[in-house]
Amino acid sequence: MHEEQRLGTVISLIESYHFQKPLALFLREHFRSHRNMGSRDRRIVTQSIYSFFRLGKLLASLPLSERIAIGLFLCSKEDNEFNAWCIQNNSSLHHEDVSLPLKQKTEKLKAIYPAFTLEDIFPFKEYLSPEIDFEVYTLSLLNKPGIFIRMRKKFRKEVLKELAEKKILYKLVEETDAVEILTSSLLEDFQSFHKGYIEIQDLSSQQTGNYFEPSAGSNWWDACAGSGGKSLLLNEKSNSIQIFATDNREKSLLNLKKRFTRAGIKNYRTKILDLEKRALNSSDMFDGIIMDTPCSGSGTWARSPEQLSAFDEKMIDEYSEKQKKIVKNVLRNLKINAPLVYITCSVFGKENEENVKYFSETFGLHTETSAYIKGYDTRADSLFVAKLLKK
Repeated sequence: MHEEQRLGTVISLIESYHFQKPLALFLREHFRSHRNMGSRDRRIVTQSIYSFFRLGKLLASLPLSERIAIGLFLCSKEDNEFNAWCIQNNSSLHHEDVSLPLKQKTEKLKAIYPAFTLEDIFPFKEYLSPEIDFEVYTLSLLNKPGIFIRMRKKFRKEVLKELAEKKILYKLVEETDAVEILTSSLLEDFQSFHKGYIEIQDLSSQQTGNYFEPSAGSNWWDACAGSGGKSLLLNEKSNSIQIFATDNREKSLLNLKKRFTRAGIKNYRTKILDLEKRALNSSDMFDGIIMDTPCSGSGTWARSPEQLSAFDEKMIDEYSEKQKKIVKNVLRNLKINAPLVYITCSVFGKENEENVKYFSETFGLHTETSAYIKGYDTRADSLFVAKLLKK
């Protein structure tokens, strides 16, 4: 495929994408129906489209081809043939500069395009928590995030051996069981994956486990369980606990069951439950509740940059209200002096510290600790965690 054809494909896909499904799924479906496209072309097209959406609404009045070139300039680290051709033929930028540090590239861009402003990339600054560095966070959205796995402690030796045998480049995260994978590879094909020795899990998500302190034989409820990542962390802390996992999506719970089977977890039960609409109709009382609540997902937008253009700020209030309803509905099943671990993957104060203040004032919860896990410093997602005690 010639460079003009590649650019034409990129433009066509951008114009036909209407935010009705995740960008990753949209591209996967396109490539599945165009199997004649080679792996190199798929990689170039994907990189170009993601780079474009990382711009948000930056310089939105420019022609599409020029914005694609700007996206490649800011987001690329390699001066490959297509990037060089696209930048050289569709902008006034110099493709040789793509290897410069990102801050220097933004300065060069502003010299040519004086209208450049970070607020156009992330237009929700007024809602950003004061705990988050706006400039550092926004610039992090221009970088592809890392891929991380969590090694189960007792299988660490076997996992590292397989990574070495497959000649996978990786970096150990100090004082954790996390590994950043630096080589493009299909982790689901690893024996360590099939045997349950590893979990594919973002670094910040793994660090939420630092807030779980289950005692042996205790009974925990993962109230918004999704596919079970937090429950797996919980079980790693103490494998004698009982886990009750609920979610409003049957497919997520089916994935959870597969992961639990792979990890050898048997002491659990599940239930489809929409906690925004109703509480658990049960007399069960829990020693702890994890609530990885539905949220804006703004702390993960480096992975889903289409949200920079698609997200509507009114949804922040909608998520905040949803979170309040869910917390209210789980508290009746939490024992006195037991913890509720409240988690979001959001960087918006209304979903995080403002909600925690509301929970304290309205429900009488005591905040033992709360913090942002600022993944933008480590190529990971940014999360908020609060450990609240029922009094």
